[in-house]
Amino acid sequence: GISGELSAGEWIGMIALLWVGVWPFAILGIALGYVTNDDTAYGVTTGLYFALSAAGGLWIPPAVMPSGMLAVAKWTPTYSAANLGWRLADGLAPLWHDGLLLLAWAAIFTLLALLAPRLGAIRLPRRARKAAALASA
Repeated sequence: GISGELSAGEWIGMIALLWVGVWPFAILGIALGYVTNDDTAYGVTTGLYFALSAAGGLWIPPAVMPSGMLAVAKWTPTYSAANLGWRLADGLAPLWHDGLLLLAWAAIFTLLALLAPRLGAIRLPRRARKAAALASA
């Protein structure tokens, strides 16, 4: 289990690991900004948050996950980011696997962000665009 208190060095380590852990998600946010618009961004972002959180073991403790679900969870950026903190809080060194996986996800999301402007925003259905145009006139 997680011990109750962290030393000053562990706090500094936790802050550094959290900073590293958020990069893939920040980059994903940039990519989503390119492929969504103000009508779709919230729903897409919330859906991805729920899916990644559930798949990554943030809602169900990994210790009680079925083996198949745990195998999937260990490849998600949410699990890797959380595992950096879980291990430090348990007095264990972070695993290189988690850091490398976060770098891989950051690279994937960066590629998506670079390609996203070519994809354009997700368009509203024709009827909704017409209603929006009439409302702004």
